[in-house]
Amino acid sequence: MLNDLFITRDVVGLLAHYLECHQLDYPRYREKLAHYASKQHMSYEQWWELLEELQALSGVQALGLEVGKCVKVEHCGVLGYLFRTSRNVGEALSCFKRFQGMLYAGSQAQIAQVDSDTVSLIWEPDFGYSSQLSDELLLAAIVGIIREIIHPSPLCLLQVDFTQALSDSNSEIYASFLDARSSNTNQNSR
Repeated sequence: MLNDLFITRDVVGLLAHYLECHQLDYPRYREKLAHYASKQHMSYEQWWELLEELQALSGVQALGLEVGKCVKVEHCGVLGYLFRTSRNVGEALSCFKRFQGMLYAGSQAQIAQVDSDTVSLIWEPDFGYSSQLSDELLLAAIVGIIREIIHPSPLCLLQVDFTQALSDSNSEIYASFLDARSSNTNQNSR
């Protein structure tokens, strides 16, 4: 069901930016990116294929995290401006919740204030599950942007759960970047 929905073409720019940051030259892949960039939107299936192809070309484990690390506030357009002008993380996440439909169709993030210091961010799979690469890219981008906004204060993640099974080798990569306990789970939180 999710693969029948659409995601903004702006995500293509994230992949192009990653290629530039790492000075990777994949001419045919760049042609595909240019093709999708000229469209108004793309399907999740096309997005997932682009991510899988880049992972195959680059051989990078946990590629979504690596691409997500390159995402900065200025890559987020109107949402980036709203993040930058937010007074705190809760306000920035509220902006994300309110305007996430500008980025993608499908399951919307649910944000809940657990206590004065803890916020929960969960995607229920109402329209099906996304790919691990796509999930980790979104998560890494959100974490990186929040870290950018609150710098020099630290972001303390208590737990990160993925719906897909993580390989043992990637678990350490996730834990290192997220500085949290990453786990496999059948729950719907990410």
